[in-house]
Amino acid sequence: MQSIHLFVCTGLACALEGAEENLEALQKGLQQYNLKRKIRVSLVRCLGQCGYGPSMVVYPEGIWYAKLNEDDIAKVIQKHLIEGKAVTDLSRTPLDTEDSL
Repeated sequence: MQSIHLFVCTGLACALEGAEENLEALQKGLQQYNLKRKIRVSLVRCLGQCGYGPSMVVYPEGIWYAKLNEDDIAKVIQKHLIEGKAVTDLSRTPLDTEDSL
């Protein structure tokens, strides 16, 4: 398995939509499947996708997931992190934030 790094948004907009619950589900799922030592999780204040939160990015692929809930987290763990297949119905192209700078 290649090294996987998850960036999980915990900013205000994502937090109001359930980011903390998602993070808890993610941590439990990683532990359940013995993935905690294989997958790095970093919390970030903002991924710049506030209208699509809670959001998460999976690297090295650069797959963005949006509007996640706890069931979606379980699906991402199973399909993407274990089986290696992006969950296309949950993924989205990130908004171009350069125009707003």
